[in-house]
Amino acid sequence: MLEIDETIGRVENLYRALTGKPCDDFEAPYAPIPEGVDPNEHVQRELDRLIAALGSTGPSVEHQQAWTPPISVVETASEVTFYLDVPGVTRERVTVSLEGGVLVVEGRRALEHAHGERQPRVFGDRPSGPFRRSVPLPPGLDLEKMSARLIDGVLDIRIPRIANGESKAIPIA
Repeated sequence: MLEIDETIGRVENLYRALTGKPCDDFEAPYAPIPEGVDPNEHVQRELDRLIAALGSTGPSVEHQQAWTPPISVVETASEVTFYLDVPGVTRERVTVSLEGGVLVVEGRRALEHAHGERQPRVFGDRPSGPFRRSVPLPPGLDLEKMSARLIDGVLDIRIPRIANGESKAIPIA
């Protein structure tokens, strides 16, 4: 129980430091963990509730607005290549899709958590969290042959052009 009281005291100090306001007075020093509830899940739920309450002091890591990665587009006679800068993003955290003639790249850049902190407050220019970039595609591309690869933090998406004289047949129902 001493650990819980110490943790609550630390959280109250953190709340005062972030908001400049004192914590509400409670009748009991802490709420007991209900019977039949996993203590870890209960504490996690209560911490999430506290973080949500503190959310008004600034964006939390989980609720950041999506950022837009920088892009370069190179057009040649044979293909169009898109280069998106997404350093720190793994292949598992990025998707490339087509939505009605629009190339859509979505993903998430995770933060490096120092000292195992679950919800660090982040200040700086380097965006993290979810990202999205949509690019309208020009006509005449062979979307079925599109390829993507991620090397050294640069997402390279290549879409070949349909060869001259070649046309796509559209079946009539």
